[in-house]
Amino acid sequence: MFDANMKPWVLEVNCLPSLSSSSVFDKQVKTQLIADTFTLIGFRGYDKTAFPNQKKCDGPDADLLGEREDPKFNKSLQMCTLEDMGGCAPQQPADPEEIRDKIQRNFSKTNQKESGSSILDNGAARGPGTGLSGDELFSKDELNIILDLEDEANRLGAFDRIFPLANTASKYYGFMEVKRYQNALYCAWLSTPLDKRRKLITNCQVQYGHGKSKNKNS
Repeated sequence: MFDANMKPWVLEVNCLPSLSSSSVFDKQVKTQLIADTFTLIGFRGYDKTAFPNQKKCDGPDADLLGEREDPKFNKSLQMCTLEDMGGCAPQQPADPEEIRDKIQRNFSKTNQKESGSSILDNGAARGPGTGLSGDELFSKDELNIILDLEDEANRLGAFDRIFPLANTASKYYGFMEVKRYQNALYCAWLSTPLDKRRKLITNCQVQYGHGKSKNKNS
């Protein structure tokens, strides 16, 4: 994989990783990995009695995918508006000569310094778009996926998120074959200043009964 500076990175993908422990250190590493993985997934309990008509799979060959429909996602903004707010620029053709020069510089002996700054984010960065104003009223669906995004960031453990981030969301949006509303919403959110994010979340929580509005007479 090449980063923005055409520096090559090797990614190892192991489809059947061994989770057995051959040493104390090995056990510590894999125990933390498994614990962080389950924490990151964020399992949620639910009331099975709320789904009385849900069909059960009768055997290994039963396929219910064709009988299920994705729930409707309520949208409060236009797709094009979100893309503008998120700075979602379309994919631009690269200059071959510029790419060649970057590759040559990265393979030269004078450039041996390792740096992962191009794929890491300290959480304080903002995307290239104008962002949300803070006065929007998200639908419950929109509010839930944004809260999930923020909540997941607090459950990373030893993991590092590489997408979506303020410095990657809008960039990779242009490479996606299917432009999804949720991804455009992420781009707009990550381009929004922190104070406006807090204002928007507070207003939505008050609107939907998860918070308390201020009353001067109380």
